Amino acid sequence: MFAGKTVLYIEDEIDLAELIMDELRDNGLKCIHSPSFSGAMTKANYQKYDAIITDIMIEEGTGDDLIRHIRSTPQHVNHATPIIVTSAYLSPELRADLDGKVQNILSKPHSMDDLFNVLKDYLS
Repeated sequence: MFAGKTVLYIEDEIDLAELIMDELRDNGLKCIHSPSFSGAMTKANYQKYDAIITDIMIEEGTGDDLIRHIRSTPQHVNHATPIIVTSAYLSPELRADLDGKVQNILSKPHSMDDLFNVLKDYLS
């Protein structure tokens, strides 16, 4: 379904990350994983991705800080990359702050179908 596409998946719950990445790979996506803010920053700064999927609460920082960095730097390699947030921690203030910076927000728990439907919108 997504052959040749690469996503950066940022999730600090390793068991969940492995489960989601297995599903993504089974559907043709190449997945690069980082459980931490610093690892995600390094990966996002040096490789262009077709999409970035991030949790908000991650090791060493937050997904929204990563998003702000990418979006506030016009020359950033992933400045225009679709970003999808998956999180159980989504206050109205955070949703408002992310408005216009991300393509979609999925509240955890969500189904794989929900994630695939969002990815189809941006990777097809």
